[in-house]
Order: sequence, then structure tokens, then C-alpha cells
Amino acid sequence: VTTSAATLASSFGSGGCTTPSGYGIEYSTINGFANGTGTRVAATGNTSGNFAVTLSGLQQGTTYYFKGYVTTAGAISYGAQQSFTTLRIGDGFRVFPSPAERGTALRVTQSPLTAGNYTLLLYNQQGQCVWQKQLNVQGTYVNESITLPINLPFGIYRAVLANENAQIGVQQVVIQ
Repeated sequence: VTTSAATLASSFGSGGCTTPSGYGIEYSTINGFANGTGTRVAATGNTSGNFAVTLSGLQQGTTYYFKGYVTTAGAISYGAQQSFTTLRIGDGFRVFPSPAERGTALRVTQSPLTAGNYTLLLYNQQGQCVWQKQLNVQGTYVNESITLPINLPFGIYRAVLANENAQIGVQQVVIQ
């Protein structure tokens, strides 16, 4: 379970005469949601009736409820409801990992925020802006994975998250 994704496992038995024609996870933010009213995500591949489904695009700090399901002979059977809560981004501006490698992902988080346009800027030790990335934030936080340019020189940088009015956060990051 992360701030925006979760991998959920379930299983079904081998009882009955009919081979399952479908199986997966159904989930919702409503505790006790009725069967068939959640978001259904089909699984592919299973090992002796065990399978896993990865959910993405989830909201941070939110409790989700889920059930495994299996379809046989046109009928759908559901497992018991379970739950998980996505992680919450801590308050403030964070850039990690540091050191970060050129050409790999750099994670940028900031909470709380107001929806709008922001820019992540990297300044070298001479104070020159050497790279920037536009971010369109539609919620109350940002949690972006940004690929660093492969040609960015090694060094210590000042990462700045800013909008048109102010600097929101500043953190040092080492690029290797």
C-alpha cells in the first residue's frame, strides 16, 4: 500500500463443476458496500486459485473496502469485505531519494497545496536554474514521480517548488 496504489490478494476454491470465467477485486470507499456496486478490477493469471490485483490512482490517506469475487456459470460469488488505508503524504515539501541518479525517477511531494500550476526548478551551486518541470495540481497535494534528465551534471542542487506568486518549498538534492 502506497499513497496512491495498493496490491490486493484474494483466492477462490476449486469446488463445483464449472471452471471460473472471471475473478478479481471489487472495491469502494463505502464501508459495507453492496455486492456489484463497487469498482470491479479483473485479475489475470492465478496459481491454484490465488491471485493479486494492483489498484492505482487512489487518493492519499483514504480508507478503501474490497472483496474478492469469482464468476462461475454466470453467477458471481463474493468473499468477505476487507479494508486498507492508503498512506498519507506528510506535510511540507520533500524531494527524494537523495542522492538521485540522472535518468531515474525523483519523487516530489508537497502537502497541503491549493490546486493550480506549479513549477519544480533545479538550481546549481552557482544559483543558475538548470532544469524545470511544470506541474498541474488538481487536488490538495502533489505526489509526482519525475524522471531526471540523463545529461544533468553531477552535483548538489537546490530543488524549489514555486507557483507564480511564491516559493512553496526548498530542499537540497544530490544528483549523481
